[in-house]
Amino acid sequence: MDLPDSAAPDTDLMNSLGFDSIQLIQLIVNLETTLDFEFEDQDMSMEHFLKLEDLVHLVEQRITEQTTL
Repeated sequence: MDLPDSAAPDTDLMNSLGFDSIQLIQLIVNLETTLDFEFEDQDMSMEHFLKLEDLVHLVEQRITEQTTL
């Protein structure tokens, strides 16, 4: 799942990039597999998946938490 080169941090995943719920689930699974971590149950709210920067921040948090354990 590739993002266009024009995707900025404030890009809206659903409205600007056309992601639907199935594509968001695929993105979550791909991130977990590729980066070898799991999102927490509390991460599964739309506020974390509205904009690209929200998702990046969440991924950074999970990776930081994993490396400090």
